[in-house]
Formats: sequence, C-alpha cells, structure tokens
Amino acid sequence: MIRVMIVEDQKMIRSLLESYITKEEGYCVAASVPGANQAVELCRGGDIDLVLMDVQTEPRENGLTAAERIRRARPEMKIIIVTSLVDHEVLKTAKAAGADSLWYKDADEGTFMDVVRRTMAGERIFP
Repeated sequence: MIRVMIVEDQKMIRSLLESYITKEEGYCVAASVPGANQAVELCRGGDIDLVLMDVQTEPRENGLTAAERIRRARPEMKIIIVTSLVDHEVLKTAKAAGADSLWYKDADEGTFMDVVRRTMAGERIFP
C-alpha cells in the first residue's frame, strides 16, 4: 500500500485530492494537512511514501522549501508539487528542491493519477 500525504491549504482541493487517492487501488491517504511545516515533521516518522505538496500553504508556508527539507531528510520519498501557478520559476525551483514531478491543479483526475502512478514508478514528470 502506497501511503500518501496531501499538503494543501484549500479545503476543497485537499478533499478532491483525498478522493482521487482513496479511489486508487493500492493507495491510501496517510495524512492530509494544510501546512508545509507540519508535513516536514510528519515525514520524519517514515510512514509516508509520497507527498503531494502545494507551493504555498497555511500559514503562508513555502511548499518548495518544505519539499527541499523533506528531500534532504528522506531522499527515498517521492514528492509531487501540485500547483495552480503556471510559472517557469516555480518549475525551476521545484526541480532544484528535489521534487520528483510537478503537475497543475487544473488537470483532470485521470491525468493527475497517471502522473502519480508514473512518478511512483520512477519517472520524473514536469510539464
């Protein structure tokens, strides 16, 4: 079972991502939190395989900085940055932070879950 943490400050988006993961065979939501710093702490426990990380989280915490901290502490953990910011600098910073993939929130469920599966299989996906 692949254990997923969702890090998203918008409740509706977080709930939507939770539903995508819950429906996917072999995946479960291990944690769902609004803040990036909380995610870093939870990742230290070792019960997470994949982090879906928003770029800006509550309370105005930087998801890209948190992703970099998680990567240093847990290099084996997969990290997908999930954002609505279509910005070359965000893409560049996500790669530099060690994210495995980046995808946009406006993707449909099938496309998004394809990115999740491919990332877990070892691909690095950046639009």
